[in-house]
Amino acid sequence: MPFDERLRIAVDQAFQADVAARVKSLEKRARLRYPQADMRTLDLVEELAIDEWLLDKPDGDTLAFLLELTELRYGESPTLFATQYKREDWHERLGGGVHADAIMDRIVHNAVFLDTGGYNMRERMPLRPSASA
Repeated sequence: MPFDERLRIAVDQAFQADVAARVKSLEKRARLRYPQADMRTLDLVEELAIDEWLLDKPDGDTLAFLLELTELRYGESPTLFATQYKREDWHERLGGGVHADAIMDRIVHNAVFLDTGGYNMRERMPLRPSASA
């Protein structure tokens, strides 16, 4: 096998190992609800919905993850943020620093905001009786 072919294979293998290590690190730092989820599939998701957006204030690792996520999806795929907080409060809930600036910059441009007002589906929708009742 020629040297340039061996070199290409070695570089490809090193790159794949580096990507795998970075993905594993992001998954660990994200403290995912489903830690077995494969973060590499996120770029395959056409639409991503994040429910309970900013319910808890994110720590530094989570902010870095959110910045990476919003950067990857910006201008490429729609991301839906469902939250009980007004968008004017998002920057503060993101910590108000440079990470918050960068994340908000990637969210608000090309965004459509739908305000449902005080409507709460859980308050207005009657619970369906269970099948065992």
